Amino acid sequence: MATLEYSVTVRHPHGLHARAAAELVKMAVEAAAESGVRILFRHGDRTVPAENFFALVSLRVPKGDTVTLLCHPDGSGQKPGQTAAAEQAMARMARFLAEGSSDAATGDTEEVDEILHEATVTLDRVLEHIPTGLLVVNDRGQILLLNPAAERYLGIQAESVLGRQVDEVIPAVRLSRVLQTGESEVGRLKGANQMTLVISRTPIWSNGRVIGAAAILQDISDLERVAGELREVKALKEQLNLVLDAVGEGICVVDPDGTVRYTNPAFLKLFGDPPRWSPDGPVARTLRTGQPTLGQVEIAPNGARIVVDVYVIRLDGEVQSAVAVGRSADVVRELARRVEQEEARAEYLAQELIRARPLAPAFSRLVGNSGTFRDALAIAAKAAPTPATILIRGESGTGKELVAEAIHLASPRARGPFVRLNCAAIPPTLVESELFGHEKGAFTGATRRRLGKFELANGGTIFLDEIGALDLTLQAKLLRVLQNREVERVGGDEPIPIDVRVIAATNANLEEMVARGQFREDLYYRLNVIGIYLPPLRERRGDIPLLVEHFIAKLNQRLGKKVQGITPEALRLMTAYDWPGNVRQLENVVERAVTLCEGPLITVADLPAYLHQPTAPTNLVNTTPEGEIAPLEEYEREIIRLALERYGSFNKAARALGVTHRTVALKARKYGLVPDKG
Repeated sequence: MATLEYSVTVRHPHGLHARAAAELVKMAVEAAAESGVRILFRHGDRTVPAENFFALVSLRVPKGDTVTLLCHPDGSGQKPGQTAAAEQAMARMARFLAEGSSDAATGDTEEVDEILHEATVTLDRVLEHIPTGLLVVNDRGQILLLNPAAERYLGIQAESVLGRQVDEVIPAVRLSRVLQTGESEVGRLKGANQMTLVISRTPIWSNGRVIGAAAILQDISDLERVAGELREVKALKEQLNLVLDAVGEGICVVDPDGTVRYTNPAFLKLFGDPPRWSPDGPVARTLRTGQPTLGQVEIAPNGARIVVDVYVIRLDGEVQSAVAVGRSADVVRELARRVEQEEARAEYLAQELIRARPLAPAFSRLVGNSGTFRDALAIAAKAAPTPATILIRGESGTGKELVAEAIHLASPRARGPFVRLNCAAIPPTLVESELFGHEKGAFTGATRRRLGKFELANGGTIFLDEIGALDLTLQAKLLRVLQNREVERVGGDEPIPIDVRVIAATNANLEEMVARGQFREDLYYRLNVIGIYLPPLRERRGDIPLLVEHFIAKLNQRLGKKVQGITPEALRLMTAYDWPGNVRQLENVVERAVTLCEGPLITVADLPAYLHQPTAPTNLVNTTPEGEIAPLEEYEREIIRLALERYGSFNKAARALGVTHRTVALKARKYGLVPDKG
C-alpha cells in the first residue's frame, strides 16, 4: 500500500503547543490501537512519531509553518479497512491543526494554552541545554525522550530511536531491568568517543505502578582528566623542587615587600644566610620598576663577587614577586671564555665547511700500491693511534695534507677539530697571530680578541704545512709551545693550556737548513719524532694507472661525464712523464682530458702538448756538468731507485740486483729513497 501523506499549515497562535500535542498523541494512539498504523510528523528535516508527546513538542512548530503527516501502512498482517482508518485519523489530525483547536476558543482555554505552552517550552529548553544526559522510556520500554546531551554521550540521534524499544537500540542502559524490578541502579557506561559515563537508572511511579523509567547520564571523563592533571602537577612540582635543589645557580624568590620566600641550596652556598636585600639593590629596583636587572655584581658576606640577574613574576599584569639568580663571577668568566672559544671554533668550522669534501674512512682516499708509498702509509697507520708529533716530507703535490688528515681521522682525536695552516701562505708579520691568537689592541687593526689555530685545534690536531717557512723567532715560540703545551696570545701575558697533536709538513731539506742556521736543530728533533716520506710520482710510476682510473671516476661524477678510461698510448705518455707537480699536477691533467674528451676514452689528443715530449731516458753513465764521471754513490743510488721503482719491494729489488734484502734497505734509506724508520 502506498504511503499516505497530508500537508497542513498550523493555525494556533502558539503553533504546535502542548495541549495540541497532547490531543494529537491521543489521536495517534487511538489510530494505532484501532487500525495498527503508525503516524509520523515531519517538520523541516526532522521526522518524529506522532504518539510521542515530547518529540512533537521538541519540533517547536510556530504558527503558519507547514507540517506533513505521514503513514506507511504495512501490508503484512493488515487489518481490514486499515487504509481507510489511517486516512480518517490523519484527516482528523489535519483538521485539528488547520482549525487551531478541538474546542471552541474561550478566554479560559487561551489562558490555559498560554500556561501550558510556556511551561512546555521552558521544560524543552531546560532539557536541551542541561549538560546531563536524559533518556526516558514508557512502561513498554519505548523511548519517549532523548535530550541533546544524551544524544552526544551515546552517539545516536533522537529522531532515529524515538518510539523504538530501548533494548533494541541501546541495551547497555538496562532500563528494561528497572521496569521489571522497580528499583533504582547506578553504574558506569562506556559512551561515544571513549567517554566514561556514570548512569543513574530510576523507575517512574504513578498510582502505585511503574509507568516508565529514566536514565541520567553524566560524563566523568573531564573529572578523570582533571584528577590525572592534578597528579601530573604534583609530580612536576616535586621534579621542579629537585631541579631547583640541583642547579648550580643560586635562586631566591622575594615578595614585593622584600620578604624572602624561597632560596635553593646553591643560593645559600653563595650568600650564606638569606640576604637582606638593599633598598637600592637590584631586587628592590626590579620590584619598583617592573623591569629585569641583569649582570649586577653583588659582594657576598665572605667577600666573593656574585653576578646577579633579577626577573619579575607577574600575575594578571601585576608584579607578584621577583626571582634573583646568582652565580659566581669566576664561573661567569669561565663560561664567557668557553663561549668565546666555541664561537671561534664555530666560525672556523663554518669556513671549513665551505671547502669541505665528504670524508671517506681513514687512508681510503690515498691511492697507490708502490712499495715506497705503501711503506709510508704503513708508518702513518701505526703512528695514528699515538700522540707522537709527526713530520711529513715530500715534494709539493705528493699528498702531505691528505696523509695528515687520514692520520687525524684514524686517531683517538678523530672527533676533535682538524685545523690547517700553511705557514708559507701567510705574511710573516701575521703568522704569529694566526698560530697563537691575539688580544684586543695588541697591534693596529686588532679590534677584538682572536683565538689562534692552536686554541681552535684544542682536543684535535693542527697541521702546519711548509714548516720551513717560519722565521727563527717563531720557531723558538713554536718550540716552547711543543715543550710546555701552552700558548700565549699576542699582546697577552696569560699562558693558555692546550691539548693539541702537531703534524708538520715540508718540501724543504730541513737538514741543510739546520746546517746553514736557518732552522733550529732542537725544533727539528722535536718535530721529527716520527718521519714520513711521501715519494714523488716519478718514483712511483706504477701507481699512475691507478690514480688515472681513480680521477676519471671522481671527475665523471663531479663533471657529469661518462669517460670509460684511457687509451694505452695516452697512458704510456702519462707514465713516462716525470710530473714535477706530482699527484696534484696529474689530477689537473686528467681533469683537462676528461673535460675535452669527446669519446668514451681519453686519447693522446686530449693531453697537453708538453706530455708529448719524451722524457730523456735514464743514463747510468752520469757525468758532472764539467763532463767528468760522477761519484760511484750516484750510480748506486740510481740503480737502487730504478730497481725499487720497477719491482716495488726490497725483496724483489734485492733478488734482481743479486744482493740481500738488508743491503737494499740500508742503501735506500742512506740515499733518502725511503723514510728513515730509526
